[in-house]
Amino acid sequence: MHLRRTSDAHDAHIYAMVMNSKGRLYTSSCDGTIKYWDNPSRCINGKEILSCTDEIESMYICSDDFLYTGDDKGVVSNNCI
Repeated sequence: MHLRRTSDAHDAHIYAMVMNSKGRLYTSSCDGTIKYWDNPSRCINGKEILSCTDEIESMYICSDDFLYTGDDKGVVSNNCI
């Protein structure tokens, strides 16, 4: 295995990563943000799509590309991506 690329994606721990059917990578962190990369193998900087005071600890993308998130307060949210 060879390391191909690294990126300082967040200012704190990354809790979850998930990829949708189009190859877009989403990451969430205890800094309260969700970021995405349209082409993660080529892009260094992600684009922030959500910033909140709660820690987004889990993410799931269902077959219709809806992003579900779970935070540290036990709230599940459905986010249109």
